[in-house]
Amino acid sequence: MFEGRRSGATASGDGSIAAAGAIGVAQTGPNSMAVCAETAVFLTSETSQTSATALPAQVPRTMNLPDRTGGLFVGRERELRLLDEAFEQTGGVVVHAVHGLGGIGKSTLAAHWAGRRVADFNPVWWITAESRPDLDAGLAELARALHPTLVGTLAEEALREATLQWLSAHDGWLLILDNVSNPADVDWLLDRTPNGRFLITTRHSGAGWRGVAGLLDLDVLELPEAVRLFTRIYDGPSDGVEELCAELGRLPLAVDQAAAYCREAGITPRTYLEWLAAYPGRLFAATTEGGDTERTVARVWRMTLDRLADTPLAERILRITAWWAPEDIPRELLTDLADPPTVTDALRRLSAHSMIRLRGDVISVHRLVQAVARTSDDGAGAVDEARRTAGELLDRAMTRAQTARDGMRLGRVCADHAEVLAGHVGDDSEEVDVSRLLAMASAFLGATTAYGRALALGERTVALVARKYGPDHVHRLAASRALASVCENAGERERAVAEYMRLAVDCERVLGPDHPSAIQARIRLCRAEIKGPDPLAAALALHEQLERSMWLLGPGHPVALEAVVPFITFFRVSAEVRPEEDGATAVEAIEGTLAQTADSLIPGDETLAHMKWELAAARTAVGDVAGAVAVAEELVDELRQRWGDADTRTFRARVKLVAVLESAGETERAQQLASVLLADSERLLDDSPSTRAVRKRLSAVLERTAGPDVTRVTEEGL
Repeated sequence: MFEGRRSGATASGDGSIAAAGAIGVAQTGPNSMAVCAETAVFLTSETSQTSATALPAQVPRTMNLPDRTGGLFVGRERELRLLDEAFEQTGGVVVHAVHGLGGIGKSTLAAHWAGRRVADFNPVWWITAESRPDLDAGLAELARALHPTLVGTLAEEALREATLQWLSAHDGWLLILDNVSNPADVDWLLDRTPNGRFLITTRHSGAGWRGVAGLLDLDVLELPEAVRLFTRIYDGPSDGVEELCAELGRLPLAVDQAAAYCREAGITPRTYLEWLAAYPGRLFAATTEGGDTERTVARVWRMTLDRLADTPLAERILRITAWWAPEDIPRELLTDLADPPTVTDALRRLSAHSMIRLRGDVISVHRLVQAVARTSDDGAGAVDEARRTAGELLDRAMTRAQTARDGMRLGRVCADHAEVLAGHVGDDSEEVDVSRLLAMASAFLGATTAYGRALALGERTVALVARKYGPDHVHRLAASRALASVCENAGERERAVAEYMRLAVDCERVLGPDHPSAIQARIRLCRAEIKGPDPLAAALALHEQLERSMWLLGPGHPVALEAVVPFITFFRVSAEVRPEEDGATAVEAIEGTLAQTADSLIPGDETLAHMKWELAAARTAVGDVAGAVAVAEELVDELRQRWGDADTRTFRARVKLVAVLESAGETERAQQLASVLLADSERLLDDSPSTRAVRKRLSAVLERTAGPDVTRVTEEGL
């Protein structure tokens, strides 16, 4: 006997049972059998099969496309044409993947293109394929659409299988798989369906698509297209629309989001632009009433970063690079963050998910990705850490670049990023030493003939350091010396004289008249005044400073050697003016000075380079052109060894070598070098007046057969 105590039912006797509540099946006794069916569905012979024949061979026209465009689609003529061409192929399966940054309009493009081609394919079916369950559900739903009598009759798995078998047996269909996270997620589907057409949208741009799908890299809208999209949504005052669309990086989702916000909030594009600078995190997360909270700039990219959670350095790199310029970020700036494989893996994953772009050794980040990354869901600590690290990495890189071979290239790029960082954090930042970064940036810009920016940064640095440390601090004196040097190199002689005069007075007052910095300031002041209206008086003053520096510092001191250079220039000029009378003496004097200073100057030193160029010019003046070429080539080799070909010091030397070769009658070599230098000038130098003058002279070399005198380049060179 069994007594169901908890159910309240009892039974007695052999084979008896007790039951209470819902019983599905109950049986007792030998050879007994019971069947219970609470729900019965009768299947026809047609629908009882789960093979391909469960779906009809011929289906009515079937379409499932989301309304992603809403009449707001703009531009993309090139991309639409490329998709048309890709799907014109016949025979076999055609798979094409549109990839790009989240919010760039991949799904909108796919929906618009598919909507134009509904007459060419059947069925046309859209499946959100971010995960395997999403993909399975979309395939099962297609089975229901193709044969409505299957609704409620077959399990999801059977419906999916029926769809797969039907697709494999037919062609002429188009499946759009939206937002595929990884190529591996759809490999099995492509393997099962040898016919038909697949259009895939994905943020994944990695090598996983190679051999699987043709790739269409989707970029941002052109500015007129972005403006047109904005004004289709927002019909208010147009002031600031172009500036706002440019600031939004012409990203379709951001433009759409901003226009809808302006329309609903009743604010102008100009106001939104101002708010964007002050509250980027809030605006990028904002949506309109009833809008899709998942389709905001902040949310779309947050979902991407969540997929990279197993690579913590990836998000950290994104937060650090957010404080720099969006383009031309050298990978070597990130080398201090971790070992090379770890950094490379983080960059690889960011690139594969379209959060950054990698082009060789250069990284670029969309400016809106940067704006979102400069805010943090983790609190102010993450933002402060990233900002501080961004400054530290730039500081280390520019410090290395000051003495590194090919360092000018890195320093010049870092100068751009330092300017951007300073703009974000402000001059009085506690996390970033802005004054130090701007001082180095000004020096690199001045060395590459970007004189306008170099002067502006130099002035800003002097004011900042004076405010931060006081007018008598050594940092302020160093900043003033750098500014005066840029003025001199830029050809602003009168301003250079004024800056050096002020610096000399300040150094003598703060450091004392016998300090090397005070003596150097006086020497540079005299050097600048030599090019003025009274060169004789300046030369006499310089000679006095030379004797003083020799006595106080020693003949081999770098400051004393700076005073020697102008006198060597006088020897060269005398050789050119009176070659027969003074030429031999001038050459001998310059050679003697070089021999005396050989142990004090490192090959590639700028002072040594200046002396050697004066020797080459003096030898040319006395007819020793072979000796001039030998000196010039030796110097170019020294500069290449120390600084590399990309350095502007080496470039200047090569420009002067062209003139020396012409003077020696080696026209063909001069023209070959001039041709190379013209191409290099586009890569290495800014478009400044001095750069244009050099390009003009190099172009003239290519057009003539007889060369100019070497002194022309010596006096007018970069």
